[in-house]
Amino acid sequence: MRTLRLLLLASCLVLAAGPARAFVPQTITVDGTNDFDPSNLVTDDRLDTQKFFCTPDSVYPLDVGRIYLTNDNTYLYLGIEFSQYCFTGDNIGVAIDVNGAAGGATDPFGRKIGWASVANRPDWVVYDVLKYPGNTFNYEALYKDSLGAWYNRSIYVNPSYGSGSDGLHIADSTGFIEFKLPLATLGISAGNTINVEWWLTQEGATKGPLDAAMSDNVQMSRVGQTTWDTTAVVQMTTMFAYGVMSAVDSIPPTVSNAVAVNFPLLADKTFNLTTNKIDVTFSEPVSQVTANVAGNYAFSGPVSRTVVLAQRDAAASNVVHLTLNSGITANAAFYNITVSNVQDLAANPIVANGTTNVGSFFIQTLAFEGNFKVGLCKGIFAPTDTFSIEGNLLPLTFSLCDNALLKDPNADSIYTISVPFCMAKNVGTGKAEADLEWKFARICSQFEPLGSNRTYHLTSDNGASATLAGFWNNDDPANFTFHPVDVVFQVNVTLVGPAPGDSFFVQGNEYPLAFTPSGVLMHDDGVAPDLVAGDKTYTAKARFPNCAGKNVEWKTYYRGNYECLTQGNRTFYLNDAAYDTVGGAMGALTLPARGIERCTVTDKAVTVVFRVDMTLLDPDPGPADTVAAMGDIAPMSFVAPPPAAARMFDDGAGYDAAAGDHIFTRAITYPDSSNLSGQFKYWLNGVFECASIPNRSLVINDVIYSTTTPWIRPLNAWDFCSDPTGVPYGGGVDASASFAVLRQSFPNPMMPRTTIRFDLKRAGRVTLTVYDVFGRRVAKLVDAELAVGPHEAVWNGRDATGRRAPSGVYLYELGMGGQHLSRRLVVTK
Repeated sequence: MRTLRLLLLASCLVLAAGPARAFVPQTITVDGTNDFDPSNLVTDDRLDTQKFFCTPDSVYPLDVGRIYLTNDNTYLYLGIEFSQYCFTGDNIGVAIDVNGAAGGATDPFGRKIGWASVANRPDWVVYDVLKYPGNTFNYEALYKDSLGAWYNRSIYVNPSYGSGSDGLHIADSTGFIEFKLPLATLGISAGNTINVEWWLTQEGATKGPLDAAMSDNVQMSRVGQTTWDTTAVVQMTTMFAYGVMSAVDSIPPTVSNAVAVNFPLLADKTFNLTTNKIDVTFSEPVSQVTANVAGNYAFSGPVSRTVVLAQRDAAASNVVHLTLNSGITANAAFYNITVSNVQDLAANPIVANGTTNVGSFFIQTLAFEGNFKVGLCKGIFAPTDTFSIEGNLLPLTFSLCDNALLKDPNADSIYTISVPFCMAKNVGTGKAEADLEWKFARICSQFEPLGSNRTYHLTSDNGASATLAGFWNNDDPANFTFHPVDVVFQVNVTLVGPAPGDSFFVQGNEYPLAFTPSGVLMHDDGVAPDLVAGDKTYTAKARFPNCAGKNVEWKTYYRGNYECLTQGNRTFYLNDAAYDTVGGAMGALTLPARGIERCTVTDKAVTVVFRVDMTLLDPDPGPADTVAAMGDIAPMSFVAPPPAAARMFDDGAGYDAAAGDHIFTRAITYPDSSNLSGQFKYWLNGVFECASIPNRSLVINDVIYSTTTPWIRPLNAWDFCSDPTGVPYGGGVDASASFAVLRQSFPNPMMPRTTIRFDLKRAGRVTLTVYDVFGRRVAKLVDAELAVGPHEAVWNGRDATGRRAPSGVYLYELGMGGQHLSRRLVVTK
């Protein structure tokens, strides 16, 4: 009896493991919402991995949950539940075997995942690198096996984009991942059986399948334990067999997109910027007979061309390759292909409605400029080195040195190349856009060592061409010296004695200095560069060589430890435009002899006189009003109401020059060991000046000034603040000067663009630049010779990389021959 019960139980388990499948054909909207029919559930794989606490819910974050699969007559649709956003670097993988001759035995991403144990190895693999909290990076790619090697074939799914962020248009931001693959791309049709497996892994060469939908027996995370890394390849064991279903086709084909392709690669690995090849992608496979009629395709746009040849792709039957009678190149207008008389495989003809039978595209040329002066100067690069551009959008790839070789025709260490990109028009926005990720590479073997790829937003808004300039590893030559500079370091050690036998050393972050004991020995012996023996001012000279970084940090090392353990490092700027060497034309840079243990604080009390002109206010502040200087260095404070010591007066007393001249004045004494740098703003009756603008900066000079020699600051104007670079922000001031009148942008706030008008009083070279509140250049709108008279420029709200600028306050500055005018504008979204 017991044996019978065991047999019955075993039979039940077998039936439970392999129920009959009653799938139904569906057309799925790929939007992250699960609208799969319940009949199309492959498996419920939830709750079979380790449980972790993940804010805000306690979930199983390594689970691939319920899995769905269906198809219509055009696409295979895949849906995956996933409790995302707990761990970083999660990857969702899907393997598809279409009964090819062989199939891949390894993982396209180099993970510890293998397929040697399955009867039918995958011919295709999809990988989706998911976004995670605080990170917007996403990478999607389709790989195809060919003779045991994986090749990126994302272009088969999205000819205008390919691999990269949203490369396959996977919906993966809602916790339900779904995407579609063309049956024609996979080489399958109704009646074929395919085999599929789904898994979750993470970034890294030691990662295996943390969860697997079918191969549960080898997954590395289980309810009680997770093995995060493995040195051995985990061999997958099972795939799900799925029969591709027949679906009634009464829907006519439409044009998904059209793009220019095959810009010829020249012998020197640069590009011909002209092509006569266009690919048209349809929503479904089309009949070869109608697709191969050149007369069924009409070309239109800024130039006149004729389609002379049409050929349906041999593998992807929803793609048709067109040849024009002459080439086309980048243009500020869209090109169009209008299709007529083309039928799908069910003989449904395309509808000639002027919308769904039209594919439009935009060609833009990007000029890449790579400034490699620093690497060449330092000897990191050899003059014979080659450099290239690698990227995720065709014609670029991340395969090293296959194309886009930079040239330096002027031998100025600035290497250039022009690369043509084509983008399909988005019908909804009316624009062509794509996100480019790219890097410089060297000698066909080394990517620049940035933490992440460079990014640029390609958009038709930028016209036919744009320039991307960069430095290898962001090493701007402006931050490095180009001849040797001598620096004389001094430190007054009175505070610590010194004791007999004490030695003092200079250490720093730039060669010849280093933050390793002991450093460059300092002397108080009266021998140059030391001036007076025994005055407790210790001195040392260091020669910084050609190509040294200009932003230097340093400290004194003595008695086995560093000074200023609770402070930051001392800093100075190695200005090779003003200094060279001892005995040189410009001479050495001599640093002041500030006190030891006073790296970022004052070594004496200093009195600072603040002055602010309130003339622009209406009505003028009077005796009953409260004007104050507020800041973050004691005794100042940003806490209101201000103390009496911070109040400012226009009474002609003390440092105030004249009563009633609208200039309010206050002397504030900062005690010894006050912070050297801070921030401040002026305050009137409870209101701070310069709303939405960063605070004014304050750097106390304790070398020149003291309590007996006060620092009388330059006169400030109310609501006319400066950013850290000293670039002014206009606050109601008439922006006019001898060379021009700069008008307020309109609309302001801008959304999404604004027009800036200005009137030139004389002809000359003019620049119009947008800065953020930190003084960083956001966009250059004008850099040209202009005539006398009115002019205008439009800013689309994007920075130099093409990304939309964040909401906030910006400055636009008009310049000519050393004169500048500026105004503020506000960006809102």
